[in-house]
Amino acid sequence: MGRASKFTDEQKMEISLELLSGKVSHGEVCRKWDISSTYAYKLKDRALELLRSGMGKPAGRPSGEVEHLRKRVCDLEQLAGDQALAIRYLKKKRGTKVSIIEIRQNNPVSIRRLALAFDEAVSTVGRWVGPRHHVERKRRCCPVSGDVGLQCKIWQLCHERRHLMFGYRRIWALLRRCGCFVNKKTVWRVMHDMGLCRPKVWHRPWRPKRVERMRPSEPNRGWQIDMTCFVLSDMSMAYLVGVVDCCTRQIVGWTLNRRARANEWTAAVRMALESQGLACKDDCRGLVLRSDNGSQPCSKKFVEFLGKVGVKGQYTGYDSPDDNAYIERTFRTVKEEEVWPNEYDSFAEAHKAIEDYVEYYNEERVHSALDYKTPNEMAAIYNTLVAA
Repeated sequence: MGRASKFTDEQKMEISLELLSGKVSHGEVCRKWDISSTYAYKLKDRALELLRSGMGKPAGRPSGEVEHLRKRVCDLEQLAGDQALAIRYLKKKRGTKVSIIEIRQNNPVSIRRLALAFDEAVSTVGRWVGPRHHVERKRRCCPVSGDVGLQCKIWQLCHERRHLMFGYRRIWALLRRCGCFVNKKTVWRVMHDMGLCRPKVWHRPWRPKRVERMRPSEPNRGWQIDMTCFVLSDMSMAYLVGVVDCCTRQIVGWTLNRRARANEWTAAVRMALESQGLACKDDCRGLVLRSDNGSQPCSKKFVEFLGKVGVKGQYTGYDSPDDNAYIERTFRTVKEEEVWPNEYDSFAEAHKAIEDYVEYYNEERVHSALDYKTPNEMAAIYNTLVAA
């Protein structure tokens, strides 16, 4: 008759209880009693039917243990139903959070049952399906930011012709130079309330540098030169060549011309040397001038001029404007604060405007990299240290 006839009723109930208890796996029970998996499932189903009907109490088993097993059977059936419901929702390619919220809305399932079915923490499920408590925070009244005098002063600074691109940090530095000592956050709050804050600048992802960044420890040790252009009102071009000291951020030399030749580049370098008092090769010893790989700085005339005055030329990597960051940032500032807000009807007018702005840039404009000092102030500090 096969293997089923060799077990008594008590042994069959013993196998069924081991399968229902969950202490050992299904395969271990089959190997222990040397039975097939199909026969084990048959014994388990039969025991479930007997336990549901309240019959089938095995001899020698305490009634409390049978009640415990009967309760475990109910819990297993409930868990199986919850997991089947969870699987049905997850098969619809919905996320766990969305599925739990939908089940909670459509079925009166407790949070603990949902957490057990989806294998999530109870606190997490409770946070997902629980009521949302929206707490309105009252804004703290700041007596400083509400000062009308401070608001007017910030408004005037932000609307000056060359301060239109300034952020709250530079406005804060200008207020301190005027004798008004307030917190940076207060300046930001006033500017934010009046709609004067600049939008946040998006920076491109960092890319590897081909040349080391210039970090000169004193003036006249590292310069950068470059050229930019802009259009006059008569649609003619004007080319601006600038030389910047990477230590003090001074614009030490510049030229504005209608043509972009090597002569304009050498004129800008010559102006820089004269303004800094570098008259001979010995004075230029240790000075490095970095430029890009354009036709003017790579020309024979420009290279010979650098060798004649004793300046060491250095080139950036190809397609790497970050290597010449100081002069690139200076040109951006010149365009944002002087060129783009204005319109020049003649070349002479543009030349006079650039000349005035260079003077303002060196003498009055504060720099965050210089601890909100002007380039001339930083140069004076280095000159004092050298004299001492």
